[in-house]
Amino acid sequence: VHKSDAGGVRLGIRDRDALVAGYRSLRAAVEAAVEGADIQGVVVQRMCGDGKEVMMGAKRDPVFGPCLIIGAGGVYTEVLNDYAFRLAPVGGAEAVEMIESLRYAKVLAGPRGEPACDLASLVDILMKMSALVAAHQEIWEIDLNPVSVDEHGAMVVDARIILCDDAAGSPRPPLGAF
Repeated sequence: VHKSDAGGVRLGIRDRDALVAGYRSLRAAVEAAVEGADIQGVVVQRMCGDGKEVMMGAKRDPVFGPCLIIGAGGVYTEVLNDYAFRLAPVGGAEAVEMIESLRYAKVLAGPRGEPACDLASLVDILMKMSALVAAHQEIWEIDLNPVSVDEHGAMVVDARIILCDDAAGSPRPPLGAF
């Protein structure tokens, strides 16, 4: 779950040679950090820019059903402890309200001359995730962290989805990132 803590992230890969070297060093680092690591592959994706990091997620509560969360993301998620919660599904106005209720909203608004982040792109992702978890009872949990957002839009950098194992709604073990 915390790939960067285990040495499982490589940035700035510009060509095939750097990709091969990055894979080899990543594999060695993870195997050294995680006893019994079973690396079955890696994800290679376009590198995002220097956006602000947001986390979004959903979890199926046995009483209330699917619940949503949004907050400061990346390595600061637990440090800043700044979250907003709602029941799914949410509409656009409620998604905006979730974002605006965060203390982190001041950072997203572009303090001290920084460009404001594209909040409409965050609203779009939040609404789509909300609709997904509301429509699919087999989804136990969704974790999007980080979602990088800047003035041009938002990009989900890492995602994890846990499915229910049975009709009673018991979660399966994590399936990894996809």
